[in-house]
Amino acid sequence: MAFSAIAFAVPSLLALVLLWVGSNRWSPWYDMEYHQGGWLNNSFVFGRDLAGLAVFWLTAVRYLIARRNGQGIVWGGLLIVAYSLVFSLLGFDLVMALDPQWYSTLLGGYFFISGLYIASAAWAFLAVWQRETREEQLMDLGRLIVAFSLMATYLMYAHLLPIWYENLPDETRFLVPRFNFQPWLGVSYLLLGLVYLGPLVLLLTERSKRTRWSLGGISLLVLCGMWIERWCW
Repeated sequence: MAFSAIAFAVPSLLALVLLWVGSNRWSPWYDMEYHQGGWLNNSFVFGRDLAGLAVFWLTAVRYLIARRNGQGIVWGGLLIVAYSLVFSLLGFDLVMALDPQWYSTLLGGYFFISGLYIASAAWAFLAVWQRETREEQLMDLGRLIVAFSLMATYLMYAHLLPIWYENLPDETRFLVPRFNFQPWLGVSYLLLGLVYLGPLVLLLTERSKRTRWSLGGISLLVLCGMWIERWCW
């Protein structure tokens, strides 16, 4: 079931092409000159992102082929490296660059870890509908969700802590409106419950992990919360 996500390869590349075609309508760097210089040249942004995403999917295909032959260890490691690098780049280029005056060295790591969080929740939500899924497998998926919720929460908090103790006002552009003004403040509290602390509390017990309706419901809440979180960027 998890491997079936390879079918998203072509749609994801087409979506990036569509974003490129319509970039003059939504991208703040289109025909603009910022302190990043040529790094935010529109063609360079989408050219490198398309190349990186293509490399990631080709590595994923090569891993699946190697795994069927019982030789997936090396390509599995390469796939992890490709995923972390490519989706860090996508986070920097398509999320952080939406505000060219804001920067954060942690955003790339948060973006690809929270992507794994979304994937684990989606995997669990699909698994609960399969009759052949065993309770032990549901338990493992529940543990994955808890693990990635902790990672995502830590990395989001890591945005706050250095800004506070290092007194970095240039990095507050993203945080100040989301922690002080409506409607962002209400959304921030909602995400705190749905995405960051909620799954940790709701999936503490073994019963909540191995029961289909509870694991499925919590996974759906995580997916909805992460959709809102992505929208709020």
